[in-house]
Amino acid sequence: MVGVIAAGCLLAAYFLTGAYYHDSGYYMAHGWPRMAGFWAAAAIVYTLLPKSEEVLGRNRDAGAERCILNEDDRFARIRVKFWPWILLLLGVFYYFI
Repeated sequence: MVGVIAAGCLLAAYFLTGAYYHDSGYYMAHGWPRMAGFWAAAAIVYTLLPKSEEVLGRNRDAGAERCILNEDDRFARIRVKFWPWILLLLGVFYYFI
């Protein structure tokens, strides 16, 4: 799920910057569209994670229906709860490349 969200945000950033600036090479020439795509993906993944009261079981019935991702889920052997921070750092990294 994390990979699909990240790929979708990066593709959206690619097509949106190409359409807005009327230049198909703008995405590759500038780093900020990639950073914005990674940060948007981090925000989406963060909102899909369960909040602390849902994890502790206080609101288990209501929280189980709202959460798409669980803290025990993994993507590339890394727990999903760490992926928003990884995506933010990847965005900063790709800004400078």
